[in-house]
Amino acid sequence: MTERLYMLRVPVSDALAYERFLRAQRLPPHPMDDGYAAHCLLGRLFGEHAPKPFTVERRGRGTLRVLGYTDRPAKELKTHAERFADPEAWEAVDWRGLASKPMPATWPRGAVFEFETRVCPVVRGPQHGPCRKGAEVDVFLARAWAAPEAPLEREAVYRDWLADALARSGGARLGHARMISFRRVRLVRRNRARTASAVERPDVRFRGTLVVADPERFHALLRRGVGRHRSFGFGMVLLRPSGRAGSC
Repeated sequence: MTERLYMLRVPVSDALAYERFLRAQRLPPHPMDDGYAAHCLLGRLFGEHAPKPFTVERRGRGTLRVLGYTDRPAKELKTHAERFADPEAWEAVDWRGLASKPMPATWPRGAVFEFETRVCPVVRGPQHGPCRKGAEVDVFLARAWAAPEAPLEREAVYRDWLADALARSGGARLGHARMISFRRVRLVRRNRARTASAVERPDVRFRGTLVVADPERFHALLRRGVGRHRSFGFGMVLLRPSGRAGSC
């Protein structure tokens, strides 16, 4: 039986309250890594039911909107937050705008959807290059180190990575995709001692079309997301009907 999946919207519209929450978490009031800050907020609000994967949409200084997939509707998540959330986390959210919608339990095989996703295209353990064995490396750098004389196009390398990730899920195959943004970002991470450090990673957004290959596995793909760092704002697949405006 397919588990229920919801898309959740969490609006953060009080900039001062959000800054208070970030300070309570010992994070800078204007974080360089929105994904990590949102990860902390969602965890303090919703615990094990926090959306994952999710994506962050900046709405202005100190205000943002988080969209994510979760296994609970908004009403249940708000009840959980009322019982257990930190006060600073609670005050950062505009609860009037909290909303969810159920995603389809079944998907038609062969259906074509437009999509958008933000991914972190990395691989582990490249056989060539200066990084230690098993290190997480930008897939473009790994390819360049493996074949230093070969001409490479960054967008093509990342698109191949995305196509492979979708194919390995068994749920979808890539139709076409266009890289709409690329940057290298410093991502905040904490170790078990809660000491924060920053690592540099590729941050890539794609827009294109995909084809549903297997309905159940496609549902699982949406629930799991694409690639690594899915708990920190990467990997969510946003869908829209092919040839029409508006995302679902």
